[in-house]
Amino acid sequence: MWVTLIFMSQALLMSSQLPNFLMNASAFVGSYVVAFIMMWRLTIVGFPFIVLLVIPGLMYGRALISISRKIREEYNEAGSIAEQAISLVRTVYAFGSETKLIAKFSVALQGSVKLGLRQGLVKGISIGSNGISYAIWGFMTWYGTRMVMYHGAKGGTIFAVIICITFGGTSLGRGLSNLKYLSEAVVAGERIIKVIKRVPDIDSENPEGQILEKIKGEVQYKHVKFMYPSRPETPIFDDFCLRVPSGKTVALVGGSGSGKHMLSLLLRFYDPVHGEILLDGVSINMLQVGERGVQMSGEQKQRIAIARAIIKSPAILLLDEATSALDSESEMVVQEALDNASVGQTTIVIAHRLSTIRDADVICVVHDGRIVESGSHEELMESLNGQYASLVRLQQMDNKDSDVNNNISVRVQGGQLSVLSKDLKYNPKLSTESGSNLLTNTSVGPNLPASVPKSKQPPLPSFKRLMAMNRPEWKHALCGCLSAALYGAIQPISAYVSGSMVSVYFLTSHDEIKEKTRIYVLVFVGLAMFNFLFNIVQHYSFAYMGGYLTKRIREQMLSKILTFEVNWFDEEENSTGAICSRLAKEANLVRSLVGERVSLLVQTISAVAIACTIGLVIAWRLAVVMIAVQPVVVVCFYTQRILLKSMSKKSIKAQEESSKLAAEAVSNIRTITAFSSQERILKLLKTVQEGPRRESVRQSWLAGSVLATSRSLVTCTTVLNFWYGGRLIADGKIVAKAFFEIFTVFVSTGRVIADAGTMTTDLAKGSDAVGSVFAVLDRSTAIDPENPNGYVPDKIKGQIRFHNVDFAYPTRPNVVIFKDLSFEIDQGKSTAIVGPSGSALVSQEPALFAGTIRENIMYGGASENIEESEIIEAANAHEFITSLSNGYEMNCGDRGAQLSGGQKQRIAIARAVLKNPSVLLLDEATSALDSQSERVVQEALERVMVGRTSVVIAHRLSAIQNCHVIAVLDKGKLVECGNHSSLLAKGPTGAYFSFVSLQSSLG
Repeated sequence: MWVTLIFMSQALLMSSQLPNFLMNASAFVGSYVVAFIMMWRLTIVGFPFIVLLVIPGLMYGRALISISRKIREEYNEAGSIAEQAISLVRTVYAFGSETKLIAKFSVALQGSVKLGLRQGLVKGISIGSNGISYAIWGFMTWYGTRMVMYHGAKGGTIFAVIICITFGGTSLGRGLSNLKYLSEAVVAGERIIKVIKRVPDIDSENPEGQILEKIKGEVQYKHVKFMYPSRPETPIFDDFCLRVPSGKTVALVGGSGSGKHMLSLLLRFYDPVHGEILLDGVSINMLQVGERGVQMSGEQKQRIAIARAIIKSPAILLLDEATSALDSESEMVVQEALDNASVGQTTIVIAHRLSTIRDADVICVVHDGRIVESGSHEELMESLNGQYASLVRLQQMDNKDSDVNNNISVRVQGGQLSVLSKDLKYNPKLSTESGSNLLTNTSVGPNLPASVPKSKQPPLPSFKRLMAMNRPEWKHALCGCLSAALYGAIQPISAYVSGSMVSVYFLTSHDEIKEKTRIYVLVFVGLAMFNFLFNIVQHYSFAYMGGYLTKRIREQMLSKILTFEVNWFDEEENSTGAICSRLAKEANLVRSLVGERVSLLVQTISAVAIACTIGLVIAWRLAVVMIAVQPVVVVCFYTQRILLKSMSKKSIKAQEESSKLAAEAVSNIRTITAFSSQERILKLLKTVQEGPRRESVRQSWLAGSVLATSRSLVTCTTVLNFWYGGRLIADGKIVAKAFFEIFTVFVSTGRVIADAGTMTTDLAKGSDAVGSVFAVLDRSTAIDPENPNGYVPDKIKGQIRFHNVDFAYPTRPNVVIFKDLSFEIDQGKSTAIVGPSGSALVSQEPALFAGTIRENIMYGGASENIEESEIIEAANAHEFITSLSNGYEMNCGDRGAQLSGGQKQRIAIARAVLKNPSVLLLDEATSALDSQSERVVQEALERVMVGRTSVVIAHRLSAIQNCHVIAVLDKGKLVECGNHSSLLAKGPTGAYFSFVSLQSSLG
């Protein structure tokens, strides 16, 4: 998400703010050169005052760089929470954690709001300090009259020089106002450069590494010691030694979390702390290093991963639980393919299910980061007290009740637990004592709409509605608008005073010159003071409005998004990266629109109103002509806005595509690294960006032409004003003093209008952002959790019935998942659902949030002393948690990256059981556990299931043979239903009997 924000700030700087800065800097230099040529003495006197104009801008820039960095850091934390909530939305829905996550998101946003207020105050002080230019004008006026009185200087020359100096100083002030964007881009650039220049410890681009001409595949681990860099106190490997001969198959087994999964050291995801890993006798340190499929079931994804690895035809094949998520029939086919693929290749197999590695050349048992036993299956089984033999006996004991074969495997892979809690999570009317939650799933058939139809056009941006969202800050809005209006009035008033002051240089009486000069100087000093005060109030007030509006929009967007049906997240444009990018980007654009752009709009309206009033009162003929030419300029800027709006839409689309691809790449970095696909991903990213880049160049030329025309017309209007004013003076209809008064007023106001025209970029982008925000907030969901008209039972007993259900994923309507499915689940009974791959079994991956172990378990419910809870013991989690250095306070990492699969699974089980549900869904609930842990957890789950309506989804039949009812699915239909004994009694013709037989053949 931070990548999106960084490139947004860079794009904003390069597209508009940097050109504005350069233009104003050029105007400053040119003005002082002209002034020096006309009257060097007066220019030299005025030149030191540049310091007074530059210092506020420099101070503002330095302060803003620091604040911008802190704001970005604060939002990164909030963005991380949003990213987890969206990417793990199924887990969030299952546990009813929406409110908890949104509250956590809101708290994380509060820090950036406070920093935004400080930013507004700093900006107000800085821009308000530019009012010193009025005081400088007062001083130059006084010094100019001295030059006229005592040095014989001409009044016209004095006035022209003062105009040049003031114009140059004002241009410099406008240029410095762009330091906000420059400073943000500098902060963003620092982070980009830091990432680009960072040389990783494991550098895949280092050409100095040795390249083996031919890899034989002999792997050796020599006294390897390793721990995660983020957990240096918890050793994973401790004096780990292992030799894998070339062309042999070596299997590693052991308890959950024993460290065997860290054989990915061979892929150099990490480097060992001590010891070395050799490939064909050469240390791998000396060698060159070469969105999740949410609509696919775990077994379908695993098949694709296996096919990808085999096609790679590697010299060394690493198989980590390679067939864990497959049903018995598929496992037999895939296992055979893997056996064939591993012939003649060095193969390392990691498994819990021992039947898959029985034929390995060498089997190593890992315990506490060390190899404690090694040998073939037969050799290890000879040692009856050995750990391997104990593991085999544990798995065989779990199948002692099977009517077919005592050697049926008990491994149940995967692991997603869902609960239907006693709290009806979507109904605020129901208290926590009102019974268990009701799971409602919309049946979708080929002839039914899959989701809410998309509107052809997003809602038109409603500024009135946007302001209504800011209603709680109405006092600050009033103060901000009033201050902006008063600040806008200063510009034409100061211009009027400047034009009126010209007549002083042509007076003949020194006393009269001194008297009027004193009055004008006091007026300029007063304007400087008011300018400072109004800017502080204005920018702080609008920062307050914008900050809380941004926070409110992000909260409401995330809250609304977490009410959408799951299939909405399956759509391509609603990937995690795209949604997080919109949360970060669109809220910022709306804040800019409401804060900075509204204040500029109010200033412009005030300045134009005052200017027109002054002009019509003093010389209405000249004023009418000057007013008449302004619409021409406005039309040009409006045309530019339309072009920029079109560019904005395409830019937003391109950013979303890039963000989505980047998010997927980061999420799957291990797979990309393992397959050396970095260059391919970068080429794909470049391809995605190429089309929008070419279109952007074309649109930029067009927009630049319109901008050039607009600036030229401003100059043409100045020429017209001089010509017509001269005619009026020649005809005696106005005096020269009136001309200068009106001319300076409208020229200065014209610059205000021109400045307002520069906000067309932000208006175009902000308008699109507002429309996009309201499109999310107004979207109706097919499964509306906030609908108050739903039936609210007094108490849910847990009776579940599927009646003629047809279902297909909305994004894959032609692939039928359920077809005329009908069955009932009795209250308080356990029902198991089994079937081959593709029988509508869903995600089987444990989903943990970034945060401590305690926080992850607490998602299941509130418990002050979870350490003392029997639930933690039931999940067999307490022992391993307390063995960690920080215990329950240990950070799990992103999606539990700091934990092994078995550890993550036990935390997920504890979280589910802590919810104390009346309806319990167990989807491959004991996957990734070793035999001992699986046995304990399975017994605990069976105790928890007593008295609850339980639905158990499994491939491994031994895990569900004690369920009251077993439903067998095949191709989306219910083919058999009954208990374990009655289904086996059907004999070889029964589907369940066939499944059991297949598993026994694998044992």
